[in-house]
Amino acid sequence: MRKVIFVCLSAAAAVMLLSASPQQESTNTTQQPDSAGTMKKTQLLSSRKQPPMPMPLVAPLFIENGTTHSTITLVSNFSKPLDVDVVLSGLEGDQIAKSTITMAAYSQRKVELANILRNAPWVADSGYGSVLLDPHIASPLAAQLSIVNERQQNDVEEEFVMMMGSAPANYRAVTGNLSTAPIVAIRSTSTTNQTLSVTCLSQSGRLDGSNLKIRPNQTLLVRGCRANGHSIIADLDDNSSYSPNLKGDSKKAQGLAVSSSAPAMNLAVFGIAVRGEGVERLLSGIPFWAVDMLKSATAIYPGVPSPQDLAFGGQLFQLRASVANFSTTPRKATVLLSTGSGKDSTQKTIAAMTVPGRSVSTVDLPELTNGGVTNSIVIQTDGNPGEVLTNVQAITESQGARADFSLPWKDQQQFDNAGEHPWIIGNSNAATVLLFNPDSALTNDFVQLTIRAGQTVWTKQVSIAPYATLAISLNDIVKNQEPDSGGRKLPLNSSEGIVTWYTLKNPRIFGKLVQLDEVAGIPRNYACSYGQIMCGVEFSDTYIQVGQQGTIYIMTDGCPSDPFSYSCGCIDECTRGGPGGISQELWTSDHPDIASPVDQWGTWQGNSVGWTFMSVSAADFNNCWGTGSGAVYVIPTPCFAQLKYRSVGAVFGVSVGNHSFWWIQSTTGTDWEHFVIDGGPSGTCPDCGTLADWVTWGDIGHYQDDNPNAGTWYDTGLRTDVCGPVNQLYFYADAWNDNRYQYYVFGPNSNTFAHYAGWNAGFNPSAPPDTYGWDTALP
Repeated sequence: MRKVIFVCLSAAAAVMLLSASPQQESTNTTQQPDSAGTMKKTQLLSSRKQPPMPMPLVAPLFIENGTTHSTITLVSNFSKPLDVDVVLSGLEGDQIAKSTITMAAYSQRKVELANILRNAPWVADSGYGSVLLDPHIASPLAAQLSIVNERQQNDVEEEFVMMMGSAPANYRAVTGNLSTAPIVAIRSTSTTNQTLSVTCLSQSGRLDGSNLKIRPNQTLLVRGCRANGHSIIADLDDNSSYSPNLKGDSKKAQGLAVSSSAPAMNLAVFGIAVRGEGVERLLSGIPFWAVDMLKSATAIYPGVPSPQDLAFGGQLFQLRASVANFSTTPRKATVLLSTGSGKDSTQKTIAAMTVPGRSVSTVDLPELTNGGVTNSIVIQTDGNPGEVLTNVQAITESQGARADFSLPWKDQQQFDNAGEHPWIIGNSNAATVLLFNPDSALTNDFVQLTIRAGQTVWTKQVSIAPYATLAISLNDIVKNQEPDSGGRKLPLNSSEGIVTWYTLKNPRIFGKLVQLDEVAGIPRNYACSYGQIMCGVEFSDTYIQVGQQGTIYIMTDGCPSDPFSYSCGCIDECTRGGPGGISQELWTSDHPDIASPVDQWGTWQGNSVGWTFMSVSAADFNNCWGTGSGAVYVIPTPCFAQLKYRSVGAVFGVSVGNHSFWWIQSTTGTDWEHFVIDGGPSGTCPDCGTLADWVTWGDIGHYQDDNPNAGTWYDTGLRTDVCGPVNQLYFYADAWNDNRYQYYVFGPNSNTFAHYAGWNAGFNPSAPPDTYGWDTALP
């Protein structure tokens, strides 16, 4: 499970529109907000910050049928409880079910999709779909999906990805040990149709590619790398497009690329590799990587299974490396094995290959003979980042337990120098943390390991020698009552929690957790990583009603310039909104008679109408401190936003339906104000001009009929918690460029603007009746 350290705003560009009328949506735009409205608007704008946005995570594929079941494991490294919406969609993009779960502070949670689907109004016949996790607030959240076939005891691990990046999508992967063509699941989060290019590299050097269309929110199951092109399939049992040229050769490998002109944040990609057929069929996951996120050409595989390695169940695994060269130039790859856990650890070359351009090579790695000794692998290539991708698979059929899974790897130059993982022990479960130091000379003697079990915290500093892989059994720590650095012990009845590690010191450390089901013989690899080096704190201004309490959620600013410095100070710059864990918060108020902190975790009490500066000093688990300040506004009444609509006259004798607009109640800190936010043409139709908007103070908008008497289609109700989104709607309208988009009667028009303004604030009502242009996309 990998977690990106920076805030990613996953948001498919929502389509929004607006309709016009010669009378009520005037063709004359000389009317402007009066001076009072302008003054109020300026005051409002100067008094507010925009809040950090939550970061949705997506898993493109789940399977839930009679024999195969999907389970989500979530990990929250947040200091407060966290609500998360779990949204399940079918392959066509229709929402099947939605459930909200609450996670405790610093906790893990498992969610069985079968339990959510049991209460769904309908379920897709195929039992296939995608999952979206939407935290209610910005937070450090990671998740992994386990797809398990109970009959074959086959496990596929799929990491949730944050939807991020505005650069064109370019995802790549490599997989081996194939007996039939691989399957790629592609999930669109776009609101418009997109064109994809799916390309395959084979061992013969052949380059296959074809274009596919994907609709908004749709998930495509693509059987790729076939001699006669790719095909869309309905499920994994669709044999109509199996490729016979791979059968009988268990060493077949393929490189895969999915690209599009759509932004990377609009597509999520995951693959399925198939070995064997019928009851002998095994599935394994194919993780894809965004090329522009990779910073080096070296892959680190911390903790690979060796004979009698109890972390992986003591089974004998065959390791197989596959290397895909996406460039046109031959590239070299060298496979290095690091063995040992102490100062006598060594590293040696165990394989080397030259991979021709646009092709894939595979090699069986030598059997690891050192039973029970921890090992890690490094694969070095001479290409640019993203040109050459590698994959190491672990394969076994020993002791009647058949397994085939890809080992997670890390980019050698990744910023993250920390990790967080879920753990479960007891009964048949075992959990082992594996930490690897790939440096040839330097020891890292400041690696801080923290284990949380409910309210109990266990922390210890460990040292990792050059080339060493340290295996830490959580079962042994609990069973043997091993003390931490402060003499604390985990309760004997401890059964689950989260484990984190970090280091501020060079060299970089790479780690993961192996969760073993000893009965089923299934080892699951979790490789969540994150950065937490605090240099500052940020949060939004807070609005609280008189006599009520509110909670301020803070995010840490990270320091990417020198992530391994002994000092906690930032060298050059901070990255806003990093998710790092927070160990303590100290709050103060300039005017406690107006608002005062109730505790040291951001809970505030509104005492009297007014506003006061607040400040916080917060520490992360490195004991690095950061500070931030803002304002608490104590208001007499909460906010609301209403989407209104009304009929408009005909244009040239043709009905253009209804016109929609927003009526809001916002806050200036010490009082509330009404505004009407509407859009329309800048000129006189039929030329119309451009799509303009107006923010008018009071209850009557730019058009006289835009007032509270119009029909209400969507209403947030009077609520304090919508003040932030309502303010965001205001800011969006205030920043609207009146000269950017051409106005058309049937869209883009005023309904387009109302749709975009609401979506930007997090309000997603359906289109009011007959609002032509609501679903028109802005160019």
